[in-house]
Amino acid sequence: MKNVFTVLAVLLSLAVNAQQSNIKAWYEGPVTADHFMVVDELPQNTERYLKFSIAMGENRKVVKDRNMRIVAHEGLVYTNRAANYILRDSLNDRLLEYAQLQFDITEYFRRKIVNFMNNSPQLSSDDIWLQVKFMESSMHEAVLDLEEATDTGRDAGVLADYRHEVDSLLQATVVTHRYSIPRQTESRLGLSCELGFPYSIMFGIDYMTGNSRYSLTLADHGASDTQLPATLFGYGYRIFENRSWELYPFLNVGMDIHSTCYSAGIQARLMYWRQYNVVSKQYADASAYCKVYFTHSDHRDLDAANTINLAVGLDIATLISR
Repeated sequence: MKNVFTVLAVLLSLAVNAQQSNIKAWYEGPVTADHFMVVDELPQNTERYLKFSIAMGENRKVVKDRNMRIVAHEGLVYTNRAANYILRDSLNDRLLEYAQLQFDITEYFRRKIVNFMNNSPQLSSDDIWLQVKFMESSMHEAVLDLEEATDTGRDAGVLADYRHEVDSLLQATVVTHRYSIPRQTESRLGLSCELGFPYSIMFGIDYMTGNSRYSLTLADHGASDTQLPATLFGYGYRIFENRSWELYPFLNVGMDIHSTCYSAGIQARLMYWRQYNVVSKQYADASAYCKVYFTHSDHRDLDAANTINLAVGLDIATLISR
């Protein structure tokens, strides 16, 4: 049985390697006869002497900038040798140049699409994909125009004119890596609600316009024996922010079946991990925070108490979808 699995693994590896050897990416070099299945006869029901199929696949690039991971879309222009063929009697440098021009036109549009996708923070993801579809349609039309104008590569003069034009477009169109990142939130106002057990663990959610933050308070220490209420509602306003820190004062009101309380303090957040997808417009971060606050608590069976409190916690996730 072990030998059977070994043989199957070898066969699978050979199949995968064979498939990968048929894939030729644009950046790997100019089109040669190796990009084609050179045949002596046309496949059945085929009238054309050359077929060169090009695909644009998805390829992501992750750019790390301190605590930020930027997920960008680069795309990949490639062709599959198994899907291409050319008649042996028709194989010449002019037809290879014609195939290369198709390849280069597709690469030009890939660069346009990638630059548009990675640098359009003001547009929604739906608007971006709509424009990308339009560019892809323009790309297919450009390839068809090339075929018609050059008589599928037969007209050497027109082919040379296209080569000069496409070379100029490629030189002028370079993929940029200056990704535009919108603000994480559209408002400095924050509203919060926390539920949990006094002096132990609190679960909460903060909401700012377009921004929901789910948090877990790991420790909550009071200066007296008076328990904090198990439900807190708060209001905060961010007064400082940069790529790593946020600072905002807040007011809370809380209650349970025994008491009510009012508190005011300040909270600092350290964002140790951030990620932004430039196309889906999704932002996520993870942070640790510390807050110090004064609390006035009225207990039904006890005297009122004033306490100084410290809370330390973690934000589990922050997500934005535009």
